[in-house]
Amino acid sequence: MGNTSRVLDDVAWAILELLQENARLSYTEIGRRVGLSDTGVADRIQRLEDAGIIRGYRVELDAAAVGLPILAFVRVNVYSSRLSGEQIESLIQAAPEVLEMHSMAGEECYLLKVAVSSIRHLDKFLLELWQANLVTATSIVLSSPVASRAINPAALARMTKPES
Repeated sequence: MGNTSRVLDDVAWAILELLQENARLSYTEIGRRVGLSDTGVADRIQRLEDAGIIRGYRVELDAAAVGLPILAFVRVNVYSSRLSGEQIESLIQAAPEVLEMHSMAGEECYLLKVAVSSIRHLDKFLLELWQANLVTATSIVLSSPVASRAINPAALARMTKPES
């Protein structure tokens, strides 16, 4: 945790937990809950941003509600492709269906999280990858019991605790 450990005291963690739960909270409301003034909260948040701990603020959309009810994970193997790594990444990044793209170690080269409107739409997307000689394996999400989880100090301590 290097330089970030000085920024991550109990108050900073309390602010982070509140923002992860609802990034639209006002500085006044955050300050009320953590015992700081508006200016104190603004200063703390600025330090967290400057340290790279807070990377941004986003609106979380319900994909199904906007017409993309099918969520899938596509594992991509590029070994037989004639395209360069840069061309493959550009091709995948340009696809609007791709919500996340992760470069992987192991059997697959990339893991994609995609949202599509139908099985036909998914099939069309996979065909585009196949035409670039990318080999795919797809898993369709049935449900997401843990879709997104906040990071909190207690969980972080458990995850980073040295094994005895």
